[in-house]
Amino acid sequence: MNAILGPTGGGKSTLLDILADRKDRRNCTGEVLLNGQHRPAQSVFRKMVGYVVQDDILSGTLTVHENIFFSANLRLSYTMTHKQRLARVEEVIEQLSLHSCANTRIGTEFKRGVSGGERKRTCIAMELVLSPKILFLDEPTTGLDASTACDVMKCLKNLSRNGCTIVFSIHQPRQSIFELFDTVLLLSNGRIVYLGPSNSLHTYFIDHGFPYRESNNPADFVLDLLIQEARNDRIKTLYEAYLNSSMHNLMINRLKDISYDSNNARVQEEQPFRNIASDLFYVSQRTLRNAIRNSALLAWQNAVAIILAVLTGLLYYQLPQTIGSGVQNRLGGLFFVIVNQIFSTATALEPFIKERALFIH
Repeated sequence: MNAILGPTGGGKSTLLDILADRKDRRNCTGEVLLNGQHRPAQSVFRKMVGYVVQDDILSGTLTVHENIFFSANLRLSYTMTHKQRLARVEEVIEQLSLHSCANTRIGTEFKRGVSGGERKRTCIAMELVLSPKILFLDEPTTGLDASTACDVMKCLKNLSRNGCTIVFSIHQPRQSIFELFDTVLLLSNGRIVYLGPSNSLHTYFIDHGFPYRESNNPADFVLDLLIQEARNDRIKTLYEAYLNSSMHNLMINRLKDISYDSNNARVQEEQPFRNIASDLFYVSQRTLRNAIRNSALLAWQNAVAIILAVLTGLLYYQLPQTIGSGVQNRLGGLFFVIVNQIFSTATALEPFIKERALFIH
């Protein structure tokens, strides 16, 4: 459990995106190492990691199981059979304790579905189907109450104990959540001011002359401290103190001991190319389910089409079969029908915009 803490605007999400290779490399300097080796190419690296964004990217009309299974169908290798994918989905559902709500719809703005904690765990499950070696999360407790946030973090703690490296940014965790962290990275104004064990955090700042009360939540203590020091323009002093600390020297020595060669870096083999026909089938299946389950919208679309068809038929009923006005009227009728069909497809823009984030992610 590796937590990235810091005030708002300190660079937490930016650092997380760089580590997860979601930023343009041309604007970055330095190197990111994975197990002492150069990070593989982006196409390979993204198959090794999962990334849970801050906002939940889910389809509200689908159930928890269907959302996870959709992610598995699109992202797992097409060489896996249907039974193998289904078994993987069931394994992840059991792993995240989602079996009680597996057949419950996520919910929309108009219809209540699963709870906030179950939504967040579903987002995590959609990444876990890939069996990632590293799981990145951007503020996983955002929008959750204290108890639900603690449950989500305990779930991540169990994942970390099962061999998955967890790296996440978090703003202001309560003490029971903070005690779950193994390593803490403190950022302020883009500078590291602490990188070490979570249980040594308050001791480090006490040694540097900052008063600490035992009743304080360590996370609240350091965040208040960083905000105050930033206002007084003393973050550079904390950064220099970290550079002269034993934990920074230990990190430098570890980097010196790493012997890596970009030519000998172990790179995961590329998975076979995706089957476009298969992807089109699963996306079409999902779209059809969304349309059928949104009964009000489906009924209104059919009603509008029928009403406009009747009006158009009455307007152009029994046109005279003449070469002059008859031809012009029929051309006008065809134009009206074509324009109506074009504008009626504009209803597809809203779901396209809403679900765009899912496919970009």
